[in-house]
Amino acid sequence: MRLRQLQDSHQVIHVLFAGMILLVFLYSGIFSPQQGGHPIRSQYKIITGEEPASSGMSRAFSSIVRLDLDRAKHYNPHSLAVFSFFLIQLFLRGVFFFLNTLKIKRTPLVIIDASVSVMLFLYCFKGLIAGMYG
Repeated sequence: MRLRQLQDSHQVIHVLFAGMILLVFLYSGIFSPQQGGHPIRSQYKIITGEEPASSGMSRAFSSIVRLDLDRAKHYNPHSLAVFSFFLIQLFLRGVFFFLNTLKIKRTPLVIIDASVSVMLFLYCFKGLIAGMYG
């Protein structure tokens, strides 16, 4: 019973993460990359008056979903790597969702999933993280 609950909760996590990623892509597709096209403003900039390392990321994502990669790099030089993380994660959520339906031990799958996701995050966000602390 408990193993089944763990399996089901892990499946729910895959579906929720995939859903959130799809919502980010949908948001990026709905709103224009032009200045003022996004309704959510940077709270960091509003509070501190400083540009964060993630400045322009929403506009860059909007450009990427429109396949305007040069403009995306103009808005934020780290946007392609960060967008790649989400795109790869969307694919991985599908892969691990499928693998969890097979008769495979869950513990190794969870460890592999978590390890790959952490390494992918560190690789894709390294420029953004360095920009925050550099």
